[in-house]
Amino acid sequence: MGIAMPLKYVANKPQLVHWTGWIHGILFIVYIALVLNAWQRHHWPIVRPFLLGVASLLPFGPFLIERQLIRWEGDHPTRAKAP
Repeated sequence: MGIAMPLKYVANKPQLVHWTGWIHGILFIVYIALVLNAWQRHHWPIVRPFLLGVASLLPFGPFLIERQLIRWEGDHPTRAKAP
């Protein structure tokens, strides 16, 4: 949005918004697929993928929830503890 949208209106380049929209959509689908994969592989409670899904809708949401995700992974029972 910070690059493609201004160029759409200032430089009359609407094709940039088309391509960045496609890329954004593909990355969103990949993100959701990875969250669902992690949910299945790590046997997370339903609240984790739900919160990650909500975070994906907020600007910079995944970066904001990353700290909580690291805490969750630190509590994972199969994670090896360092000696």
